[in-house]
Amino acid sequence: MTSTLQLDRARYYEIREDLWNNYPNARMAMKEAANLPDRPVSAPMLRDYAGLFVEKPLYANMRAERGGLGDRYSFMWRNGWFPTPAQLAGPDWQIDQVGTRKYEARGSAVIAFQQAARRPLGDSFPGKSHPRVALERLYRMRKIAARFDLALPAILAADAGFRASHRALDFLLHMTPVLEAFDTGAMTTKFHAMTDLGFECIKPDLHAARTLGWFKQLEVQRPKAGVDVNAQGFSDPIRYLQNDWNKCHVVSQGVALARSLPPAQRHPAFKGNACREVDIVLMQASLHNVILKHA
Repeated sequence: MTSTLQLDRARYYEIREDLWNNYPNARMAMKEAANLPDRPVSAPMLRDYAGLFVEKPLYANMRAERGGLGDRYSFMWRNGWFPTPAQLAGPDWQIDQVGTRKYEARGSAVIAFQQAARRPLGDSFPGKSHPRVALERLYRMRKIAARFDLALPAILAADAGFRASHRALDFLLHMTPVLEAFDTGAMTTKFHAMTDLGFECIKPDLHAARTLGWFKQLEVQRPKAGVDVNAQGFSDPIRYLQNDWNKCHVVSQGVALARSLPPAQRHPAFKGNACREVDIVLMQASLHNVILKHA
């Protein structure tokens, strides 16, 4: 099942205002997104926000829910319960990959971090203690931290490249060198960091894909006869996002929508950053099922 309507500007405005006015959690999420840093334009400024890249593996494949594991990780990160990117990159945080899905802590700091007694999370999460963190997530955080300086030129080039990109293939071509520089194929987490930093892209998460599928804006690189890509994308967005071209198509569609918004009609909270606005609206529209009102 998909909508018979189009996600044009008028419908987008209706969805955005509905979320802002009638869904307190959505409004809170929009305010949080609006308060992210202004767009960095230089390597030194990017270094100041290296943590936005390093933290992303914490939330990979997490459900967007208040009080969930990702929400608790976010609380811990914001309150300094994790090492800094510089500490993660150091020898005391050595973590080795010893199998396809197996990781081993070698450094003294990571061993101590994993063995530390749990402590309460406080009033924000009554009755809950801080959760353990899978070594695989810590391994990927450390890998990003250790290679961040090497990846800076590719990140800056992608920033410029995104502004000139229109198609899925354009975004894929500009993101590929970033993944190579970081030595990781985790494209989604890199788009997450770049969106949070104000680059001209959105996050290809399951909620953005689900919203676009509902409004029949998903495509695949090699269509198959008789396959309704949008219906599949709406019902199983994680499966749709297994393909990097598909992820970049989600990005291209979100950016196209953002570019279509006249400055005077962008939400004032976002200080003119249309991509950051569209990103959070598409996500929250799916999360709260506001899209289903537009059948």
